[in-house]
Amino acid sequence: MWALGKVIKTPEVMRVYIGSFWDQPLHNTENQKLFEDEMTDLLTDLHSLPRNNAMRKVNELVKRARLAKVHAFIIGHLKSQMPSMFGKEKKQKKLIANLPEEFNKVRIQYQLPVSDFPNVQRFSQQLEVADFVRFPKLNMRLIDEMEQVLSVDIPNLLRRFPLEPEQAAVAAASVAGNPFAQASPFAPAQLGITWMIGDQDMENYARTFATLNPQDGKVNGAVVRPLFLESQLPSNDLMKIWALSDIDRDASLDLDEFAVASYLVHARLAGEEIPNQLPESLIPASKRIYFPDLPTMPSQQVHK
Repeated sequence: MWALGKVIKTPEVMRVYIGSFWDQPLHNTENQKLFEDEMTDLLTDLHSLPRNNAMRKVNELVKRARLAKVHAFIIGHLKSQMPSMFGKEKKQKKLIANLPEEFNKVRIQYQLPVSDFPNVQRFSQQLEVADFVRFPKLNMRLIDEMEQVLSVDIPNLLRRFPLEPEQAAVAAASVAGNPFAQASPFAPAQLGITWMIGDQDMENYARTFATLNPQDGKVNGAVVRPLFLESQLPSNDLMKIWALSDIDRDASLDLDEFAVASYLVHARLAGEEIPNQLPESLIPASKRIYFPDLPTMPSQQVHK
């Protein structure tokens, strides 16, 4: 099974389907139930391929829109810091030298997730040949239109996507029938939903995430895999955790998604069952756009 990694160039854990692969009655019916279940899973996955392909395109559009929005805030901020008369060259060099601090100012002012910011080193190299004076001013009207797309238009589009059978069953179930609604570490806080990953845990996850040398604020499956294999959890558990954590389905994890994956790994090691669907209390504020039926939630504190 592990040899598949040599021929299939993808970071995701591969799903292997088990079956008899013939149309005659089974000589040995000991594994008949397993074969039937595997066939059902395979047909379900094949049926969902068009939906998943469309979802991936929407996710890519959302990701690019968020990156463009952050880029506009950065450019507008740098433009606003430039003097109107003298010392422009000196000020520009100072801004480039202090780019991480300037990024942090923009992040705090506009409540932006750190994962949407570009790589500091590469961005500073690109700024070396730019003229900050020529940068356009921040156009909040365009930003508001972008927010309208991300918060209203995209969720409306996602509502047109048919739910997968498992998701439809969960959506139809009452809260009382949800095994994760009560007596569970994944249960939402009373009197409102808050992200259940605490500040201390988030800081620990952020430090671990930084050691993985994220590119553009993300790490792919090939980078994450050795770390999570150290947990010695079964591959099926890790495959399920990856599927729940890669919320935007881009085959990589940003800091928020990595925090969710780490939390689920630790919960599983503590003896908890992995949920079939990501509980609302574990959905980061930066990813709630992918869950249009959920209410908005203030952005949680983002740790560097």
